[in-house]
Amino acid sequence: MELFNYADTGQDESTAPELPVWRLTEEHWDEVRRYAAQPRYPEGARILAFGAATDALHIVLEGTIALSRQKLDPEDDREPDLLGPGAAFGITGFLDGEASAVEATAAAATSLLVLPRAGLEQLAAWRPLIAITLLHDVAAFASRRLRAAGLAI
Repeated sequence: MELFNYADTGQDESTAPELPVWRLTEEHWDEVRRYAAQPRYPEGARILAFGAATDALHIVLEGTIALSRQKLDPEDDREPDLLGPGAAFGITGFLDGEASAVEATAAAATSLLVLPRAGLEQLAAWRPLIAITLLHDVAAFASRRLRAAGLAI
């Protein structure tokens, strides 16, 4: 089964969001799935709340996630980011175990691949090259998001 197909998004390329480039093969994704959960959520379901403790990487398999940042300024009228198949969230908690700075809600019926840090550690013990590749891809995705937000360090 093909995990992600980026060939035809049905969107005009000039307005389509940049999707992460996962370098893992389908065989590698099959290995990742052994250490992850694949929950489904109905439209409107809260997946991750502000301040929730999480150490899991969430990858959208199907559907759309609305990702909101906590509004500290009452005049902040930013719309949530919409993440589609192939996008990841929960990256900071996955990397540092700190509380979530975002809220994720299913904007449509959604299925995810949820890999906890303990799952990554097990994957790394048995298939280190896959784990290293996954971490490189997560870092590249986070870097692109930081650059897009003007926060690159």
